[in-house]
Formats: sequence, structure tokens, C-alpha cells
Amino acid sequence: MFAVMFMVVYADVLIALNIFVNYFLLLSVKKLMKINVKTLNIAIGALLGGIYALSIFLENVPKPLQFLMNICALSVMTLVSFRPISLKAFLKYILCLFGVNTAFAGIMLAVWLFFSPKGMLYNNSIVYFDIDIKLLAVSTLVCYAVLRVVGLFVKRASPADKTVSVSLFNSGKSITVNALIDTGNTLKDAFTGEGVVIADEAVIKSLFGCSLTAYIEKEKTGIYENKLNIRLIPVNTVSGETVLPAVKTEQMIINKTGKTKQGVLLAQSKTKISNGEYQLILNWEIMN
Repeated sequence: MFAVMFMVVYADVLIALNIFVNYFLLLSVKKLMKINVKTLNIAIGALLGGIYALSIFLENVPKPLQFLMNICALSVMTLVSFRPISLKAFLKYILCLFGVNTAFAGIMLAVWLFFSPKGMLYNNSIVYFDIDIKLLAVSTLVCYAVLRVVGLFVKRASPADKTVSVSLFNSGKSITVNALIDTGNTLKDAFTGEGVVIADEAVIKSLFGCSLTAYIEKEKTGIYENKLNIRLIPVNTVSGETVLPAVKTEQMIINKTGKTKQGVLLAQSKTKISNGEYQLILNWEIMN
């Protein structure tokens, strides 16, 4: 038990309430961002957030330091809870966590104004409510329900894109990468009508031993080790028309479903597809 700003604050209650609230905030981020993580990770992140709530007892903390402390706390919770695989993913997750925290604060303010509960303390960006635990529990669940409803509307309004693990095989070589199932990718081979998968240059090098653009340059001089049957695929983009070199790989397996596709045409992207989140863009028709 501590006295902060002439108000009695119970440390155990403070930690317990913040663990409860943080758990549902992190769970909201998981649902909104469709992150595949274990519930245990979420629980550990909530626990760390609950412990950080003890910073309410620090007095006269400068605003810049307080801001830095809060960013560090959100960063640790994000890293522990969601295990982002890239800087881009980390930034997306932490911004979403900041957003749901802001939404929760707004809803709790509405509850505060409507019910007018007594005994609220705000210090170092930590809020302590000396209110009935049932009211706080119900309020938190209402916040979670509202965020879930918002997430459902966002999901319906957005394309049904998702990433899957894919294994590619060619001439005894194999590679397993993440692939984005893109409903907007309708790229096809003009001659056969087959769907085309767009691949990072690194994927092509791993399967065929070289970049397709480098192979074409060598082929012009008659210098190449293994003959590749390269096709040029016309592509329309927002910046104009271009062509991508493409070659068939022997087999592709969608690891989650076990679905196998023979002779998939891989077109080499001119630029890096993503910041480490996925290395292929699948044609939606290939998945169906």
C-alpha cells in the first residue's frame, strides 16, 4: 500500500487491474492484425505491462523521460507478445497497440463521465481506478467487444489477403518461404493462361542458381551453365507496362493445407517484394 498524491494506492490491485486490461488490449491487437501467436505470449506481455504500472509511484518525472518510458514499455510488450519478424511488422504492431490503448482510454473516459466513480489517480501516464472491480471488468469487456466489432468491419472492407508458408522444389533444391495470397494478383501467362507467382530475386537464385536477369545477359553471349526456358510475362502496373522474366519450378506445396501444384511459373520481381514478411505473391486462382 502506498500513498500517492494524498490517495491510497494498493500495488497488488494496481498490477492486477493493469494485467487484466493489458491482456484484452493485446488480444485486440492480435485479432485486428491477425497475428498468429500463442496466448502465453499475450499473457506475459500483459504481465510486463502490469508491472510497468508501478511507475505511477514515481514522482516529478520529466515529460520527455515519461514519453520515452512509455515507448519503451509499449515496445517491450509488442516484442514479447507478438514476436515481429521485421521492423515493418514491429512498427505496425506497436502503432496498433497505441491505437487500441487510445480507444480504451476514450471509452473508459465515457464510463467515468457516465458513472462518475470516485477515486481516480493519473500519474506518469498510468491510471489507477479505486472503483468496483466488477465495473472495471465489465467496462474492459465492453471495450474489447467494441474493438472486435470495429475489426470485423475493417476485415470486411479489406481484401482477403493473408500469408502462408510455401515450399518450392527444383532439380533437387528446395526453399520454404512465406507467400502473400493476393486477390489483386491476376497475372497469367498469355500463351497458356496459367497463373503466375511473383518471386523475390533471392528465391529465384536459391532454386535456379542465378538471377533470371543475369542469366538473360549471359545467354546473349552464349555463356550459361544450365539451359533455362525463360518466358517474358507482360505486366501492367500503375507506372506503366513492363515485362518480367519467368521460369517454371518443378513443384510448389502449400504447407498448411498440403496442396501441391506442379510446374508453377515464377516471375522474378524487379524490386524486393516486402521487408522480410513474405517473398512470394501468389495468384489467387492458383490457390483455388
